[in-house]
Amino acid sequence: MAKENVFYTGMVVLESLKDKKFLGPSVIKTEPLKMPDPENPGGFWHVYELRAKYEKIEKLKQAMEPGWYSHFSNLANDDAFIVFNGAAFPVNRTKPDTWQKAIEYGKTMGITEEEMDFYEEFKQTKGKKNDQRKNQK
Repeated sequence: MAKENVFYTGMVVLESLKDKKFLGPSVIKTEPLKMPDPENPGGFWHVYELRAKYEKIEKLKQAMEPGWYSHFSNLANDDAFIVFNGAAFPVNRTKPDTWQKAIEYGKTMGITEEEMDFYEEFKQTKGKKNDQRKNQK
C-alpha cells in the first residue's frame, strides 16, 4: 500500500503531539484551523493540514499522545492510514469494512466509536486531486 515517493494528506491536532516540533516542514497551511475543544469550554484545538510521505506518517504513531488519532489519504486513489499512538493502520477510505482493526485499536485507547467517524472525515477529501510536491521532505 505505502509507496516511497507518494504523499498523503491529513490533519493533525497540535495538542495531540508529545513534541510540537514534529509538524515541521510538512505543514501545508501555516495558519491552523481552530476547532472547539469539547473538554475545555472556550478553548480550541489547533488543527494543521499536513502533506507527508509514509515514513513521516509511520513516525507520527510515536509522536502522538495516547487517546488521539489522525488520518491521512492519498488523494490520487483511496489509500489511507489511520494513526494512533503506537499503531498505524492502512485502510481504503471508501470501504468502511477495512477500518475495523483501527476502530478496535482506538477503543483500547479510550476513543469512542462515535469519535472515530472516519467516513465523514474521509468523505471530505473524496474527489480532490493529489497535489504532490516534489521538493517536500
